[in-house]
Amino acid sequence: MTVSLRRSFFIGFWIIVSLVLAACGGLNRRSAVEHAAPVEEARQLLVSLSDANPSLSAFKGIGKIKMWNPDRSTVSERVAWIGASPESLRIEVLVSGRSMIKFSTDGRHMYFIDLRDPEPSLTKLRTIAPDLQHLASLPVKIREIVELMAGRPPSVNYSNVYLIRQTGGDGYILVLEKWWRITEKIYLNKDRSEIEKVEVFNNNQRLRYRVIFNRMQDVRGYHVPARLTITDEKGAGLILDIDRYLTDVSITPSVFVLSPPDTH
Repeated sequence: MTVSLRRSFFIGFWIIVSLVLAACGGLNRRSAVEHAAPVEEARQLLVSLSDANPSLSAFKGIGKIKMWNPDRSTVSERVAWIGASPESLRIEVLVSGRSMIKFSTDGRHMYFIDLRDPEPSLTKLRTIAPDLQHLASLPVKIREIVELMAGRPPSVNYSNVYLIRQTGGDGYILVLEKWWRITEKIYLNKDRSEIEKVEVFNNNQRLRYRVIFNRMQDVRGYHVPARLTITDEKGAGLILDIDRYLTDVSITPSVFVLSPPDTH
């Protein structure tokens, strides 16, 4: 067999394999959709989940955070935060009661200071989509973490939504698609009143990150997280344990703007 003929054979082989896999994926999706709840029921459920705690636009808290990454050492310390819709967030990691790592964004700029460095400085970046990469190496957008901490699923672009039962369980899954590509899965308990887990996907349908609502709590009429676990497929993650959750707080925009550290 000549080199050109061998190359043509392998190209043809992989084209056939790709078509077979695509067909199997299409059959799996069709089977799931055929056994799904009525579309309007799924849409109303998504609206209900997305509108949870509608008046909760700003909050503060304190607790403990554990962050890990295969390329870095694990951080496990006390933490304090301030959040405001749609995408303002300030996080300070406390070491022996002192603020040592500061991260903040006002939606337009992102700020970062690590006072553990021998010569700490302020990193300021202009951004149109701030995320947690600089703090925790996680591809979670700030607007998404604000929604999660307010007890809501992250908002993603979608054109279709359907509700199916979990395989081998008594819960349900809300599946959101954009042009037949899955963008988000929201896992619910058996009475569909509580979010247990959320998976968010990128444009190639690869998992971007996963969130587990380990525990929930009721605070002044709001149903909000008490513990969150966020991980990605690269091995980065964080666990946030919330000891105090303060709602309906008054926050000025300047609190999300960090100044250079005083090194004197």
